[in-house]
Amino acid sequence: MRLFDSLFRPGLRPLRVAILVAAAFVLTDALFAGYVHRAFRFPTFRFPADSKTFLDEYLTYLESDTATRTFFVGDSVIQGQHLADGETVPVQYAGAANAPAVNLGLTAAKTPDFFFLTGRLPSRPGATVIYNVNYKNFCAYDLSVPLRFRDLFDPALARTVAPDLRDALNAPENDPASASVVRRHWFLLRHRDWVNAALFGGHPRQQIKGYVDQIAARGLGSAWRHLLQSKTETPATRKDWPARSVEILRSYYRAMPLNDTNAVFRMIGPTARLARDRQFQPVFFANPMNRALLDRFQAIDWALYGDNVLRVRQAVETGGGVFFDYTNLLAPRHFVDNDHVTAEGARLLAGRLYRDIIRAAAPEGGE
Repeated sequence: MRLFDSLFRPGLRPLRVAILVAAAFVLTDALFAGYVHRAFRFPTFRFPADSKTFLDEYLTYLESDTATRTFFVGDSVIQGQHLADGETVPVQYAGAANAPAVNLGLTAAKTPDFFFLTGRLPSRPGATVIYNVNYKNFCAYDLSVPLRFRDLFDPALARTVAPDLRDALNAPENDPASASVVRRHWFLLRHRDWVNAALFGGHPRQQIKGYVDQIAARGLGSAWRHLLQSKTETPATRKDWPARSVEILRSYYRAMPLNDTNAVFRMIGPTARLARDRQFQPVFFANPMNRALLDRFQAIDWALYGDNVLRVRQAVETGGGVFFDYTNLLAPRHFVDNDHVTAEGARLLAGRLYRDIIRAAAPEGGE
């Protein structure tokens, strides 16, 4: 008690202030963590757009959520870009199945991200992991950062696939130990983008903008962003596309025949095998495509597309997974743009996916 009293003598006022400031930060840290962890319990929980904020905490939470048997791992189509929380594919799938489903969609994630995220999923024998295959992820334009979320990289897991995987994926070097410790134990620092949003009214998208900046630096981003931010019409309905936006759309789908020199494609099979090894049922589906829009701008060589999707199917099935091709599943009115779906499109996709998974799991000749 005397030691405590001595800290508050007038001569130790700076120390007193430091203690009070530290206590305030610890309290705020705990309050934010409590708020976030309560949000995990909502069946509509998803990650903020363009962010993987709370991923570590969410994966830890899922270890105790033994009721969940379906995990969606994917990109912005799974995350639900342009959709309300209750309209995403995982939420609508859960409604069709009458059972909870987890949304692990991370905007702009690619197959290598799926691989390392699968290695972090809580062991749940017999559970289903559903991955969406976005054709844009196999294009030259999108391969500049094949590992979108670099801190998911696990060197030990990478060595099970190929010794040279670090270079192929542009994987990160190890962080200094001190920085790693601070980031691991200080919630406010780990999630400063979300803290800023809560305290100052910003949005995580404003804080996590490296990907957009990279595009803008190459002179490709402004027209595309302007198109997406239109208040009166969507990219799917707009008639007067700027020439630069058309160029960007075409660059998204500019692809070569798939083979193992493509670091994104080569992770399809290992992802399916890793899920199988961990006793999950891996299901992959090819995104629905707005063919009317893509054909309008001659953005895709459909013969090449068909060959590449066949290679994806072969890789999935060789790895022990199930593959569904939903390229032509939806009508143009079900799209916001080239591949992001409306709420009705998400409902139709989720319902079809649920029925197909049930059929695939049924004994041969049964229902």
